[in-house]
Amino acid sequence: TTNGSLISAALVADSAQLGGPTPTVLLQANEQGLDLVSVAGTNVYPLTTPSGVVAAADSNLHGPKDLEGKRVGVPVYQLLGGKTREAIQLYGHAQSTDINKLEDQVRDYMQKGYQVVRVQLAVPEYSGYGVGGAKTSDRVQALRPPAIRGTSPVFDPEKYVTTTINMFDHLRSKIGFDVGLLHDIHERPAPNQSIQLCKAVEPYRPFYMEDALAPDDVGWFKIFREETSAPLAMGELFVNRNEWLPLVANRWIDFIRCHQSAMGGLNVCRKVAHTCEMFGVRTAWHGPNNVDPVGHCYN
Repeated sequence: TTNGSLISAALVADSAQLGGPTPTVLLQANEQGLDLVSVAGTNVYPLTTPSGVVAAADSNLHGPKDLEGKRVGVPVYQLLGGKTREAIQLYGHAQSTDINKLEDQVRDYMQKGYQVVRVQLAVPEYSGYGVGGAKTSDRVQALRPPAIRGTSPVFDPEKYVTTTINMFDHLRSKIGFDVGLLHDIHERPAPNQSIQLCKAVEPYRPFYMEDALAPDDVGWFKIFREETSAPLAMGELFVNRNEWLPLVANRWIDFIRCHQSAMGGLNVCRKVAHTCEMFGVRTAWHGPNNVDPVGHCYN
């Protein structure tokens, strides 16, 4: 684009595709009858004198949705304000039914250069989340009433809490603190059990504990923050600002973890990120393996 008072003329002459003139320059262009359209931005008073991003009327750019990188010949990130970082931190997924094999996976990720690893350990004989092959044993199924025996997996929250605490203790005692360890609780225990778990793993300094609560129970986060200093991540099931804004504004969570398509897309999530920045809440966008490459690029 062209800067200064030449913006309007450059747009009409087709030597520039987009411009951001000041309100005064835009008013002068309108008075001279230059054929320009407002593409994005704000208005100055009165509302008939638009300011922001403007383009020539015949440019086929009529709104923000038309500002695609392929149309204006630049990467989309430049249209969004430019590059903000040179790299992003990634974490690996380590999961096992055996604590020693889990330890080996963490060490392998460390050898590959990962500084953070998600760790999930199965509860023996019980089903759970995040571990392939974690199944309810026949012995446990036999304890259920005959009418429901074998019809669904069995999860035991008390055994899960104990197993997870022991997992952190084992990994820190064997590997030390040179790698960040995060864990996905996945909303399985009751809120008070999740509090007990997060308090118990504080000495092992988790990178964060994810989804300690279901979206229905976010009111518990105030109690969480009063009870534990363990970093908390939340958000992959959120769909509107009423769910995440109180958690951010009150600093009840440490990481926002929204799913971009569920939240409303890239523009909405940019607003979420800017809000979080004001309150010192970091972003860890939800990026499971069923998100396509474009979605991961947005993340």
